[in-house]
Amino acid sequence: MNTMTNDFSYRQISDAVASLDVATISTTAVVESESDRLEQLLTIYAGIRPLLAALSNLRLIPVTWRNAVIVFIQSLDAVAILRGFKAGKDL
Repeated sequence: MNTMTNDFSYRQISDAVASLDVATISTTAVVESESDRLEQLLTIYAGIRPLLAALSNLRLIPVTWRNAVIVFIQSLDAVAILRGFKAGKDL
């Protein structure tokens, strides 16, 4: 099932996670509108997508778990596309 072709380096994963302003996101965990919540979700997703993609290729994780991560990535990618939000666009 693994159709992911995202081979991210340690540096790319680290930079993407570091790009998240976790302190700000944590303090604004309760956002007012549905649109703002979706925007926050997609911002967080963009920061952890390389990590999720790496996990989906990690052979130590059972194949059913990896497939679940792949489906999750594909689902959020589809939501991001619908919103015009490109996850990982700066990577």
